[in-house]
Amino acid sequence: MCKFLAKVLLSLSPLWVTREDHAVGLTRLLTLAARVLALVEYEVRQQLKAQKETLTGLFPGQATRETATPTTERLLKAFDNIALIVIRQGDHIERHLTPLSALQKTILRLLKCPVGWYRQLEFNSG
Repeated sequence: MCKFLAKVLLSLSPLWVTREDHAVGLTRLLTLAARVLALVEYEVRQQLKAQKETLTGLFPGQATRETATPTTERLLKAFDNIALIVIRQGDHIERHLTPLSALQKTILRLLKCPVGWYRQLEFNSG
């Protein structure tokens, strides 16, 4: 494991970081990100299998195509159109958050994330 990590660190160092501790941190961060991606994919697929459901609308240009094995990349892509707009006029602040689509709500439900959390973004933003 140590030899592998050293090899990874050496290949990362010239590209993005100059200090060894930064390379170690970057490697740990990338490892954590990969684990989160795998966990999201696993959880959604397990929920779909348990509920005997499929997701529709994840494939651009193929609105009716269904899948029971979505990738995390496609799941995240479903949230591409989200925007939070904050308008400040003096002391008055107005916020507008893109409403969730049915597909987005389904994905959040499969991940066991309450949709209410999404609405809190509108009120908790600067």
